[in-house]
Amino acid sequence: MKNLDQIRATNALASVGSLKGDGGNALSGYPSLVISNGLLATLAFSLDKKGKHLSIADAISHHLSHLADGENLVTPEQSTADGLRRKLCASDADHLRRCTSEALAFLSYLKRFAR
Repeated sequence: MKNLDQIRATNALASVGSLKGDGGNALSGYPSLVISNGLLATLAFSLDKKGKHLSIADAISHHLSHLADGENLVTPEQSTADGLRRKLCASDADHLRRCTSEALAFLSYLKRFAR
């Protein structure tokens, strides 16, 4: 059984291919967007901006749908940025807080591997 750090690293390595090059620039400021504006607002920004920002949001959504013991924080929506946005809009504050903290932990791995 893998721990959360191993799962984060595995999911980050799986997502890093789509973020090489310019994605590193978009990724460097992404955690601060989440911290200052919140995960929902950052997802809305990413869906509007598209490009590498959308790839980062999709990577977060994929990670949140593939946690330990088959846990899926995005269900029943699809594991895309838009699916995560819809799920978070319908969820309670505790779920949003949990997804935000897990997304920030995942982003720290993604930033390391995207260099």
